[in-house]
Amino acid sequence: MADVENQAKAGAPWFESLEAYTRFVLDAMAKDIEEASLGNMASPLKNAVDSVLRDLRDHLRLAVDGGGLSARSHRFLDREFNRINNRAAVGPPVSSTRELLLLAEAGLLSFSGPSPRLEADENSGCFVLESGQVAGSRRQVQHVLNGRIHGVDNKNDTSPLIRSLYRRGLIRNFVNEDETGRYELGGLDVDDEFHLIGNDGTAHPHVCALGIPLEGKFWFNAADARPDVNSNAVGQLSRWAAGAVERLRRREG
Repeated sequence: MADVENQAKAGAPWFESLEAYTRFVLDAMAKDIEEASLGNMASPLKNAVDSVLRDLRDHLRLAVDGGGLSARSHRFLDREFNRINNRAAVGPPVSSTRELLLLAEAGLLSFSGPSPRLEADENSGCFVLESGQVAGSRRQVQHVLNGRIHGVDNKNDTSPLIRSLYRRGLIRNFVNEDETGRYELGGLDVDDEFHLIGNDGTAHPHVCALGIPLEGKFWFNAADARPDVNSNAVGQLSRWAAGAVERLRRREG
């Protein structure tokens, strides 16, 4: 890996050919599968990833949720840290990685290279894909599918319901603003009982939201419940349910 980094610093392609890059990726996948097969109790690497990046999520939430970070730090978390964290500590089960490795070794699947550029070639009627870090990686492809999971961006949601709520001023995005700057997240703003907050800063007493649409006000909502863990999703639902029951009790006297 040091050789790869030295090439990058020198401005040269990281890999001399697409075949060299493919072998690098396949070797990395094989090593990752080997570590994953040991489990997070026997593999020091997987133990570190789980105990530091996964099991400490709730502790990090205590610092992040509700605008606990400065606007500048929140921007770094959203744009830089989340990407690195997701690549290191979030991903498919080891069985899926094995299947991907088998497809690549059989020549049924190939890799584009780091930071690929995608362009449309009107003369050939195809797309052109190329990585500046892999020599000889330029090639034509006929179909392109976006397989990335996009971040939460409610303002660009095509849902008629969400669009209507924005248009009527009944919802707004969460904004972290302080002396370090202003950072608007893609998730909705709510109060402590998950009531949606409108443009005028007033929380609607009868409309609530939970989970992924609140990404920003609350951190890392796209996570399934895990055994023996105080699940964030279940915790949010429990807090909302307790508040709803209390409001019904007060209304009924």
